Amino acid sequence: MIAIELEPLLLNQSGKYYCLYTYQNAWDPIKKRSRRVKNSMKKAGHIIVPGQKEGEVKWQDWFIARHPELKSVKTVRRGRGKFEFLPPATPPTSSTTTPQRRCLKAPVRPMC
Repeated sequence: MIAIELEPLLLNQSGKYYCLYTYQNAWDPIKKRSRRVKNSMKKAGHIIVPGQKEGEVKWQDWFIARHPELKSVKTVRRGRGKFEFLPPATPPTSSTTTPQRRCLKAPVRPMC
């Protein structure tokens, strides 16, 4: 498994998809607690399967530009917000695949 450090991400439902957002917090000295900064949320990606909180993630282009290592891995979100980074599935090479045969039917002769 590959280890990649990402900033904190928030999961929100947007329509039928669950989307991942980046965000920033700031300390509120009056309420003496941390608060999310307004307009700091930006969509980083979404779960490919509609209606699922877990599954493969499709990242936005700007987020891949910030984390170029995501381009070469497959990202899967697991329970409790844990991400699993897997090597991409390699397509089979031509030497390991068997050639597909075509079935050609003989032409039907009209009966006289």
